Amino acid sequence: MQHSPDQTDTSRRWPLLLAAGVFLLQCIALYAPKVPSSGSDLPLDKVGHVIMFAVVTGVAVWAGIPWKWVVVVMIAQAVFSELVQGYLLAGRGSDPWDFVADIVGIALGLVGARLALGRSTSTIQSDPDDPSV
Repeated sequence: MQHSPDQTDTSRRWPLLLAAGVFLLQCIALYAPKVPSSGSDLPLDKVGHVIMFAVVTGVAVWAGIPWKWVVVVMIAQAVFSELVQGYLLAGRGSDPWDFVADIVGIALGLVGARLALGRSTSTIQSDPDDPSV
C-alpha cells in the first residue's frame, strides 16, 4: 500500500514536532529564573538534568534528526545553560556537576534511541543516502 505525499509528510512531521516540544520544555526548565528547591539531600537536580537531556536527545534522534547534530546541539545547550544560570539568572547558579549530568543524559538518550530504533547509533540518520552520518 502506497502512502500519499500528505500522509508521509504528516507521519514525518509529528515526531519532529514532538522533538521541538520537548526541546522547548527543556529550555523553559533550564532558563527559568528560579527553580523550586526540593529540600532533600538527594541529588534530584542532577537526576532532572540527566532525564531532561536523555529525553530531548532520544526523541530528537528517534524523530530522524542526525545523531551527530543532536549531540552537538545538546552539548552546546549544556554549556550555554550553565553559563546563563551562573551569570544571568537571579537565584540560579552554575554547577559543573550539572554539566556532567547533562552529558550522561545525552549518552543515555543516544542509547535509548538506539534501542527504540533497533539499530546502532552509528547508523541512526534521517537520510540513508547521507554519507556524513
